Amino acid sequence: GGGAHNKRRRAPPPHLVGSVFVPAESPAGAWQNHGERYNHAERVALGQLTDIATLARWRRDGRALVTTPPSAPEVGATVRMLTWRQPVYVGGRYLKRARGVPQAPWIDSETGVTIGEGSVQTSLDAVVSRAFRADGSKLNAAGREDIDVRMLGGGRPFILEVHNPRRPNAAATAEARAAMEAALEAADGGAVAAVDIHVTDAAAYRAMHEASEEKEKEYTAMCWAEKPLTLEDELMLSGIKDLQIQQSTPVRVLHRRTSMTRPRTIVSCRCERVPNASRFFTLRLKTQAGTYVKEFVHGDFGRTRPNVGEMLGCAADIIQLDVTDVVMDFANGELKGLDGDEREGKIAKAE
Repeated sequence: GGGAHNKRRRAPPPHLVGSVFVPAESPAGAWQNHGERYNHAERVALGQLTDIATLARWRRDGRALVTTPPSAPEVGATVRMLTWRQPVYVGGRYLKRARGVPQAPWIDSETGVTIGEGSVQTSLDAVVSRAFRADGSKLNAAGREDIDVRMLGGGRPFILEVHNPRRPNAAATAEARAAMEAALEAADGGAVAAVDIHVTDAAAYRAMHEASEEKEKEYTAMCWAEKPLTLEDELMLSGIKDLQIQQSTPVRVLHRRTSMTRPRTIVSCRCERVPNASRFFTLRLKTQAGTYVKEFVHGDFGRTRPNVGEMLGCAADIIQLDVTDVVMDFANGELKGLDGDEREGKIAKAE
């Protein structure tokens, strides 16, 4: 009926037109293209056979053209075998010591200009993919920091899905993993580094985001207030504990996030005035996952309440922000295989 008529009129996909078939780079892509070609041919054949006149004509004339048994082919067949190894999953905690580095490559959609200096993903991929002789990798991290925010302390948990590794056991030994960490340390002045590199599995990769929703994060923020802070102001901010705030989606991300109000918790806060510059102060915060710390300081035009400026009774803003820890159980401990002193020493070196 009408469905068969529409099938006959529909043109094949553009990449199937032409006599030369160029397979995709990956075997999965090649098999997908093969399947599309077969399905299209099948649709065309079924569309033709639903035409009663065509079917009758084939029964009358077509059988005379069929040779039984068929003759031997005159052209040799070409067989191409494509191999593709299962991904390897490499975990660890990354540190970002420089500002202006995004987590993933960032290209302006309107101008095509690259924003920032490299990326965390690019730096990790360059070392890990080279060690595994892989085709590339995909980064999955426990959240992300803004491009102008550093990731210090113990680092942010991450897992790389390493694609088509030709050396799947490249991280099997402690020496090999230490070599990867050293290579990251030596590249780009150590702007991006990693600690506790280890091999994990697909289940951990999939669970990364679920676990990150339960985490807490610690920050250090350099802030400014319109008025000089008094000792009372300092003590008031330092007394914040389990403060419930309401945060509407920040103005700066409204173009890509749903507009809604979310409850968040400021677990603790410690305020320190800068000596001889009482308009400046440092906040050391522990917050629930998903808290927008910049907006908690300046208020975002009243979209985050309560906020630091509101508590001080004056305008407040944030000058610099660092993530100092992501409180999350990962890889059987924050730095697997290290006892207390060695762990503290490695974190101190990373900072």
